[in-house]
Amino acid sequence: MSYLRLPILFITLFVLSPYSPSQNADMTGPPQSIYRNFVGSWEGKSDYAQDGQLKHDALKLVVTEEPKRHCMRFDQFYVDEKGTHK
Repeated sequence: MSYLRLPILFITLFVLSPYSPSQNADMTGPPQSIYRNFVGSWEGKSDYAQDGQLKHDALKLVVTEEPKRHCMRFDQFYVDEKGTHK
């Protein structure tokens, strides 16, 4: 690039920068929660050893956001041969 083209490039970028898309354009809607990726329900299994034997229990994890929007609540449900436990 010659030295004459470099200032023209910078001036063009400066003039066109207000018309470029930005991340602030998405801020017009309601504010998004920072916990939105964690909230939900997950199911799986819990493996552990008890008296030398491997046990498998069903596990359900429910994550909810509290109404004040600054904390989360975690509920764990275990299902084993004795029943369901919270």
